[in-house]
Amino acid sequence: MFAKIYRRFVPAPARKAVYNLFLGSLLRILRLKRKRKLAIRLRAEISSYYESEENRGVYPVEYYSAAQWIKKNGYNLIPYDYISEYERLSVEVFKCRETGLKYVIHNKRRIYFPKSFSSKACRSCYRDLLIEQDTRSPHRYCHDCFDGTLPWTVFDIGAAEGIFTLNIIDKIEKAYLFEYDQQWLRALRATFKPYSDKVEIVDKYVSDEDTDTTISLDTFMKNRLLTNGYIKMDIEGAESAALKGAESLLKTSGIRFVAACTYHANDAGKEISDCLERFDYSCLYTPGVMAIGNEPPYFRQGVLYATKLFPVKFPIF
Repeated sequence: MFAKIYRRFVPAPARKAVYNLFLGSLLRILRLKRKRKLAIRLRAEISSYYESEENRGVYPVEYYSAAQWIKKNGYNLIPYDYISEYERLSVEVFKCRETGLKYVIHNKRRIYFPKSFSSKACRSCYRDLLIEQDTRSPHRYCHDCFDGTLPWTVFDIGAAEGIFTLNIIDKIEKAYLFEYDQQWLRALRATFKPYSDKVEIVDKYVSDEDTDTTISLDTFMKNRLLTNGYIKMDIEGAESAALKGAESLLKTSGIRFVAACTYHANDAGKEISDCLERFDYSCLYTPGVMAIGNEPPYFRQGVLYATKLFPVKFPIF
């Protein structure tokens, strides 16, 4: 109620000035306190849940290992020791004179960040990206099959900063980056400007219908040739809808590999694997689990890999 009155009677320039002076910092402090309080509560709840007699032996062993890690180290999205290797990693942030955007150097290439990002936010985001894409991570978008033997076409759906495609840019023939979040689009265009000959950025959501803001992969590829397609999806729980909109592609041998995030909802993994197995894909999860959700079982598997490569060529962990 107060927020509505405040926005109605206080002009936007005045609100912005107040936010910059002190309100923004105050809100960040309050959000951080709430986040810490929730983390403390979840640490206690998870430990109690997995140590209770009635829950022993009910879940896969990696759930109990993750619960023990959280009990010892505190709540974390990725509950594994290796994350400490990145938490204090020194990250230098630069500012581009041409675009005004901040960037970091990743494998001798620039990753740009949205204009709203502070240097601190860039460092934090980059460290998180390295943690997520480490070979030991349950959140990793696999790219072990990019060994130069096949001319891959990549669909990076939910591209965000584009680190997945940037990691493999020299090993693929073509990449379509789908991203509708406006704060990331300018950064993505700057990151992939040197690779405009093989990268196309599409500012739409991928779904099972075609609207002003959404498009299906079947529609997108209607007049395009495809061999050795690789779909990577991290789209906040819309992965099943995106696959439904790609059924014509999945029926063919064009899409050889799918990496789909399954941690956004409890039943997402089964929905996605059921869909892909109907089209003769072999499926495998990344190792380990992610700490997701405020209710039991508190953990979910991170990414489902599905392939039509024969012989099956999954990553070796």
